[in-house]
Amino acid sequence: MHPPVSPPPSPPRPIRPIRGLAVAVMVMLGAHTLVDLLSLVVAFERQSLVSAVIDDPESIDMSAAEANDSWYALSGVAQMTAFVLTGIVFVIWLYRARRNAEAITPIEHRRSTGLVVFAWIIPIVNLWVPKQIVDDIWVTSALQNPPLNPLHPDALRNAPRSPLVRGWWLSWLVAIWVSSLFYRVGARGEDLESELLMVRTEIWFAVPTLICAVLAVLVVMTITKTQERRRLAPVPGPAPGPVPGV
Repeated sequence: MHPPVSPPPSPPRPIRPIRGLAVAVMVMLGAHTLVDLLSLVVAFERQSLVSAVIDDPESIDMSAAEANDSWYALSGVAQMTAFVLTGIVFVIWLYRARRNAEAITPIEHRRSTGLVVFAWIIPIVNLWVPKQIVDDIWVTSALQNPPLNPLHPDALRNAPRSPLVRGWWLSWLVAIWVSSLFYRVGARGEDLESELLMVRTEIWFAVPTLICAVLAVLVVMTITKTQERRRLAPVPGPAPGPVPGV
């Protein structure tokens, strides 16, 4: 009786090109930043107009106020559109980076592949799970010394974290979630003071928003450069055998 023949091992998953997606992400982040800066100019003008109305309602130029209303509404639509489009391109890049990271270092990540997409829109989960996903991609994309042990259940949990990813995520939380909290508090009122609070919230949190965009570009560039270097690295061939007659 012949022993059972084990099936041949599956071929390793290829590392796919990711540079084009990374460029698209950085272009969208740049466009989003430009929209935010233009919207910041409109917000400063609105702050001045609302403050003037509170101090002296008779001094307001109605034509300037109506023009600012239109620009303020338009800037809000432009910001939301840029935010959604940038997020979509970023998640597509992140999914490709995750698949490449699994091919580079065949080790189980802490979060499922589906959460690469859906963790961003699930309440509470989106406060920390996306960072864990990026942390694991960062670690498994790089050459570890010593290498990660795929049999150790806490290999990724105990791996060193990137300060760049930590800074990016902190600025993201401050820019998006804390500013949203302040904005909702101001939106509960219908008086001019509440309107002024909402506008000032946009201005105050413009700085962490811009910092977040810059750090996101650096995170994307670093992971992309590492994965492309691994993709283009020469595959080691078999060790040379003994030379006949020697």
